[in-house]
Amino acid sequence: MRTTILVAILAINYSWVATVCAFETNGKSWPTMPIQYYVNPMECPEVDTDSGKLSIVEIAGIATQAWGGVACADVSFQYMGTTEATWDADGMNVIYCVSDPEEWAFGTGAAGATLWIPQQNEDDPMEVDLALNAAELIWKDGGGTALESDVLDPQALITHELGHWLGMSHTPDPYA
Repeated sequence: MRTTILVAILAINYSWVATVCAFETNGKSWPTMPIQYYVNPMECPEVDTDSGKLSIVEIAGIATQAWGGVACADVSFQYMGTTEATWDADGMNVIYCVSDPEEWAFGTGAAGATLWIPQQNEDDPMEVDLALNAAELIWKDGGGTALESDVLDPQALITHELGHWLGMSHTPDPYA
């Protein structure tokens, strides 16, 4: 009897873990680590926290550390400094903000956009930029309530978008 119950519990737990951990891949993988990145802070708002204000450079650092802390992944990022670059084939992986609604070209209400730069040659390094919507959305530490669809946690957003940098796509599984 105990064995049957234990097997049932393990089966239920396994199915829950399999669903939660489900993800699709986007075909991208980095040949070497760390992934170097730059931050363009020019149009990014600061975020109020309990311990003071955080800049986009600090928020991106927290997001990259989150990925570095995944025990089953060999992932690391290296902050290279600030830049004035945005989305461009310039050899840099850039995190930047768009604060003008007229300039946000990635869909109304989209919080961020991972922008892969096509490689001209097979030997060219991979390049990706990350546009963050500071035009239509309010940035708040921890995000908003269920009733605040225009409020987001920028650290969670960047962590999510870095998952796309690492080769993950959105899953079609609504329970993942």
